[in-house]
Amino acid sequence: MKRFLFLTALFSASLLSAQSFVFKGLVVDSKDQSPIPQVVVQVGKIKTASNLQGEFSLNVQPGDTLFFQAIGYKGLQHIVAASEGNASQTIKVFKLSSSTTELDEIVVTGYGTP
Repeated sequence: MKRFLFLTALFSASLLSAQSFVFKGLVVDSKDQSPIPQVVVQVGKIKTASNLQGEFSLNVQPGDTLFFQAIGYKGLQHIVAASEGNASQTIKVFKLSSSTTELDEIVVTGYGTP
């Protein structure tokens, strides 16, 4: 009987620790701290995009990996810690670094015909 109660308590604790919660965040530029809109935030097969103020929210579980992607910025990933679930009202700030790629210079020439 004691073994049954112990296993039940252990199983219940593991279920409680694996519960999902709403993860809220803000995506900003690393240089000037301005919000970045339309950043794709992905966890598994679920995706969302940040709004015009750079804010987003997703249902996650501890141990999930968030991937951030935006045109003109380097990608970023973040592993959700179990402690972040305790502060579900807290908004975590993510800073993306700009990534510029330049194309090779070209020369356009034209030939006119009369």
